[in-house]
Amino acid sequence: DLPGYGFAKVPVAMKKKWQASLGEYLQKRKSLKGLVVLMDIRHPFKDLDQDLIHWAVASNIPVLALLTKADKLKSGKRKAQLLMAREAAMA
Repeated sequence: DLPGYGFAKVPVAMKKKWQASLGEYLQKRKSLKGLVVLMDIRHPFKDLDQDLIHWAVASNIPVLALLTKADKLKSGKRKAQLLMAREAAMA
């Protein structure tokens, strides 16, 4: 869990440094079986999320995108967001 990773108010250079450190850490984890990416269903697949997911796929690390805060949306909006997230995951 990386709280605030995508929303931290730090310079872009700092975020890039975090990404590099995270990538190195994940690549060296021999016991790592997969990656679960938690995303707010109201704002799924931000650029940072997509970068992390693409990196994991390219590194042959299985990925599960878990959409959180679905209870904050009405049924119709929740279904529409889920459909959008599925389509984005297939792209």
